[in-house]
Amino acid sequence: MRSIEQLESGFVAPLESYGLVRVSGEDAVTFIHGQLSHDIARLKADEARMAGYCTPEGRLLAILLVWKSVSDIWLMMPREILPALLTRLQIYILRSKVTMTDVSDEYAIHGLGGKKAPDALASVFSALPDSAYDKTESAPGTLIRVTDAFGGARFLWVLPAAARAASASLSDTLYIANDEDWALGDIAAGLPQVYEATQNRFVPQMMNMELVDGLSFTKGCYPGQEIVARTQFRGTLKRRMLPAYAGIPGEKTAREAGIVPGLDVFDTKAPHEACGIVVRAARFDTGRIDCLMVVSRELSASGSLRLGALDGPALHITPLPYALPDEAGES
Repeated sequence: MRSIEQLESGFVAPLESYGLVRVSGEDAVTFIHGQLSHDIARLKADEARMAGYCTPEGRLLAILLVWKSVSDIWLMMPREILPALLTRLQIYILRSKVTMTDVSDEYAIHGLGGKKAPDALASVFSALPDSAYDKTESAPGTLIRVTDAFGGARFLWVLPAAARAASASLSDTLYIANDEDWALGDIAAGLPQVYEATQNRFVPQMMNMELVDGLSFTKGCYPGQEIVARTQFRGTLKRRMLPAYAGIPGEKTAREAGIVPGLDVFDTKAPHEACGIVVRAARFDTGRIDCLMVVSRELSASGSLRLGALDGPALHITPLPYALPDEAGES
């Protein structure tokens, strides 16, 4: 079992659970801009952006990382939702001059972080992106800085699969981590994600999307936009995504321990129905599993939340790295 100190020191994680879609054609920007919750038309060549894809009822089907490369748009998402999402988006292309291709097997995605990561990457890239969601492109591939965690900067490195050996030299100085270690950093950074079990469950604000720059309220129409805007401007949101941990000893991953997206959260003081849902989870160490969950804000302070069942492990709320707005009402 790796230690948190290893992640803080520096790591590289092959992200096998993520896939890529390339969107090409002269209408690519216009088409994707009209489908997602953020302003893709104004997306610069040196930046990436989080964005949601919603149903007409404003419920999230996906959270994507989006960037431009030359004339193409790139969409990064969990592989488990990619095929169905790609099929759905292709339905709406109609006469637009757009081609969407699953290129997941053609590219390798690596997540890097910790104190040693910038120096290790500097041996490959001539310049590193300075701030979260800045992007650089050069011969070694695409490098995107994301939200910090483990006391240091984190980066996504996307490179052709045939050139994945270029990243092998980093293992000399960085710990070889995995998808769950990367997810643990996302949880620490308060970053949401949507998986099959949580599709069509949340409006973006329940997942704090407007607080992590995943929404634009000036870009115009997209599926679910009216619901999302109404939720924002009425301030009627009863549930929010919060971080927590549960004491679950062992070395099993969160998934092996049954702590998975979509798992219900209960409150022993209100036992008649579930009061929340796990968004994502990852093992922190041999004593605990961390998670993000969407839960009633009223009940989140009760101190009586349980994971998976009324007699499940106790959940302990931890601070978000950003502030939640004051809200009232119901959603």
